[in-house]
Amino acid sequence: KLHDGKRRADGAPVSVFRADVTTANSSVPPEVREMVRRSFNRTKTLRHPRLLQFVEGSEGEKDVVVVTEPVVPLLEYMQQLREEAELREQGAEMVLSAVAWGLHCVLEGLQFLHSQHLVHGLVCAN
Repeated sequence: KLHDGKRRADGAPVSVFRADVTTANSSVPPEVREMVRRSFNRTKTLRHPRLLQFVEGSEGEKDVVVVTEPVVPLLEYMQQLREEAELREQGAEMVLSAVAWGLHCVLEGLQFLHSQHLVHGLVCAN
């Protein structure tokens, strides 16, 4: 789950991702729980302009929490962009330009991950 938060040190906005990894949560298979834990450890060391900046995190028995730079889910961002384009009367051209740039950035990030022999495994709009 994604939550908004504030950085402890200076109150700057951050995004907080929380993944439930308890064995009691039967909807999460053991291999997925292990993947979340491994991914958490790897996330701390990855640095690239097209990847989320890791701020801090914690790993407990029940969950893994990752704090990153602020993010907005793609569907929410696209809605905001559409509304802004309508206000500026720029319409589809502005939206298409933003989508093209966004795809370019996502592909650069994926290219970097693949160059590190990593696979994202879940690129989605949520």
